[in-house]
Amino acid sequence: ARYRRIRKCPKERFSPQLYGYKSEKLQELVQQEKDGLIDLYYGDESHICMDGYVPYGWQFRSEDVYIPSERGLRLNIFGMIDRSNRYEGFHYDREHDRRQGR
Repeated sequence: ARYRRIRKCPKERFSPQLYGYKSEKLQELVQQEKDGLIDLYYGDESHICMDGYVPYGWQFRSEDVYIPSERGLRLNIFGMIDRSNRYEGFHYDREHDRRQGR
């Protein structure tokens, strides 16, 4: 056994077929932007959690150890940027979701 960082991973595993499909669709959108048909923004989401996380632990070399993601109190952040560096950003907390009926 060795002491190393334990990673978090989503419940669903990576799909090369889905990645290829999404890459193809993204290239179509990029071309539409170049043709002046759409304004293309790239978005990303992140959050700040109140949950503690200790990412190190003992594991054997052949062992795949991870910590399942859980929900807790957090602040959600969403931003969009285009190729001209125009940015739009938003933030909200989980209580906002509850008030909105989500």
